[in-house]
Amino acid sequence: MKHQWKAILFFAMATILIACKKTTPDTIAQRNNIFTQTLKNIKRSEPVLLSFDVGNNASVVNWQVLPNSDYTISKAGVYASFTFTKAGSYTIIASTANKQATYIITVNDSTYTNNLDTAFSLQAAKLLDILPNEAIAFTAKNSNANSFVWSASGNVSVANTTTNPAIFSFSNGKTATIKVTSGGNIRSRTVWLKDSLQSASMETSPFMFGDKLIITPSVTKDLLGNKTLVLTAKTNFNYQSNTDSVLSVITTGSEGYTISYGGVLMASVPTSNVTAPNAVNKFDSLGTGTHPFYVNFGNKTLVGSVTLTAAGVFSFDWKNNNDVTIYPLTVQ
Repeated sequence: MKHQWKAILFFAMATILIACKKTTPDTIAQRNNIFTQTLKNIKRSEPVLLSFDVGNNASVVNWQVLPNSDYTISKAGVYASFTFTKAGSYTIIASTANKQATYIITVNDSTYTNNLDTAFSLQAAKLLDILPNEAIAFTAKNSNANSFVWSASGNVSVANTTTNPAIFSFSNGKTATIKVTSGGNIRSRTVWLKDSLQSASMETSPFMFGDKLIITPSVTKDLLGNKTLVLTAKTNFNYQSNTDSVLSVITTGSEGYTISYGGVLMASVPTSNVTAPNAVNKFDSLGTGTHPFYVNFGNKTLVGSVTLTAAGVFSFDWKNNNDVTIYPLTVQ
């Protein structure tokens, strides 16, 4: 079972909640411990989403984990998602300047399994902040046990496809795309290199666990009446500012059209005016007919189709789910 826990704290309620004050292992400062929550039966590698909202988006939330080992964390704004690699009991303290919340996490010894695709999947060990010549593992899975054929685009410095996971590294550039085919099916993963995104005021974040994409199609016309399909995607969660954006790239080929959303490029420091990150992509070479349409959302792949009629109508065959929603399905 996946877990999401969200605490929204309103200052008007502070006098009521302070009655829940407890002693915590925080040795840095004495803060109001607003509440303590216990989460049991978490599996190893199971994502856990926590949040701590004190009503001020510009407040920096600090996360302290005791013991400080055997876990990973991704954080943005009021959110942080955790995975644990070892069974045991963990205490997580979320804090601002003068308030905190305490989570007691119990991790059991079973392992969480996330089936990203029903029959065929490709998972990159890392999607963002790839260093020059850093070895990245790409794991392909196929329930039909067909062989895999690998290919890559970008400045590839190492490619070892004799094993699964396959290992690739990249010398430089902004992005690189790894593609694997098996039994007529195809999956791809685009990774973003660190050097191309470096900025003192910006940093990258994976999509928060439980986040989703809402894609809104539209159509633009040039002076000659030629139409272009435009896809505007935004996240369900806010991250850190009103200038945050979704990292995205389009790839096309004989196998269809793919748009990959890798994560969020966000402000390094939270600001008070926060809006959901978005990305705008254009398909200006979509031909008449029906084409396979792939959406890569982090390490997940969703498959549908897009059709352009001779009358200039674009329509999607798409099963909306908890990950990616497309609406409306028809535009012209």
